[in-house]
Amino acid sequence: MGSSSSFLCVFVFLFSLRRGDESASEKANLAVIDFSKYDTEFTALSKDVLQALETYGFLSIANIPNLSTDNLLSMGQTFFEQDIGYKLQYAKCKWNASNPNCYRGYYPIIPGQSSMKEAIEYGRPRNHLPGQRFPDFTLYEQPTYPKVADFGRIFEEHYDVLLETATKMMRLISFALYGNTTERPVEYFEPMFLPHTLSTFRFMHSPPHPLHEASAADSDSPNDRSDGGDLCVTSTPDHADSGFITLVITFQRGLEAFNEKQQRWEQLPVQNAHDIYGNNFVHMNVGRVLRNLTSNQLQATRHRVVNYGEHRYSIAFFFEPNYDTPVQVKPNGGYQNYGDWIVEVDKQFIEYSDEPVGLCWLNRTRSRLQCVDHMRNPISYDHDDGLYEKFIEGNE
Repeated sequence: MGSSSSFLCVFVFLFSLRRGDESASEKANLAVIDFSKYDTEFTALSKDVLQALETYGFLSIANIPNLSTDNLLSMGQTFFEQDIGYKLQYAKCKWNASNPNCYRGYYPIIPGQSSMKEAIEYGRPRNHLPGQRFPDFTLYEQPTYPKVADFGRIFEEHYDVLLETATKMMRLISFALYGNTTERPVEYFEPMFLPHTLSTFRFMHSPPHPLHEASAADSDSPNDRSDGGDLCVTSTPDHADSGFITLVITFQRGLEAFNEKQQRWEQLPVQNAHDIYGNNFVHMNVGRVLRNLTSNQLQATRHRVVNYGEHRYSIAFFFEPNYDTPVQVKPNGGYQNYGDWIVEVDKQFIEYSDEPVGLCWLNRTRSRLQCVDHMRNPISYDHDDGLYEKFIEGNE
């Protein structure tokens, strides 16, 4: 799947291939917003942000103070390398009935679905809020952190870093859209988000898809897979994010965005081409609520993750409003409290649904996925539990 050729990407159910768009052979040329110039060149940066989000919907941010993506990667890898029993201690109540947290926590790979990843996610902790109190809405939960790799300290420090980064990006967006007036000051968006933001900080891991193993077994040259071979499957299918903005840190290849003007998928960089920004390089994209709020002036770009048959780690910070912030949830109007709306949206995704489901984990002795159904009976990853068609629309 290199620059000299392209193959049809697929997402997978029961090892039947549903043909999709061609895989990306071009690399995205994203605008880079240098945060070291935030205070001195604010107006110029705001113009660059607006141009990037109007035309592409993705950009990159560099030189974010106090961000160490190396520390985040090490922490995430350490957690995901633990055995499934350990990880399930921190699973939300769908998989761990003894855990009072049902909105956030760990969730495992779910067999037979179009999205193949495990993740652990938390919101803003109580001790970082005024008066150290949560509002009286069920989506606010106190994290219970894994006891590995100084998880709690690193998580909370970087939650604050990414929250501040997202807040500053919204100031740049506000200034570019509205200027700095009495009615719409540069901090125009902030009361929607602070102090009781529902922002979610998520760590993700996708192992090699089983189809790669099957493909290698059928291949005459199974070792000739440096560029993924002819097989293109997705770990996360084609979709646009729901909310305002998302900050993304990606450590391996796979993330692709759809260029509407060129009508093609494009590979997003893992780091700057010349690595001049070191380990402080973050992508940002627009979600559907911000697109609606700006009457489609800003683009909520479709994107996906291609599985190359290798382990992939990534991080997403979903910048989300306070629960009781009214947001425009439809392009032609229609407002709803963000918290009530996001609960409805999340039910389209199987990991947030009330449906009983199984789980998969990587058997490191055998270097392959091992799965059970919701009754803990052994099954294969391609097990048909009848839920794929019910949730595929939500996943897209």
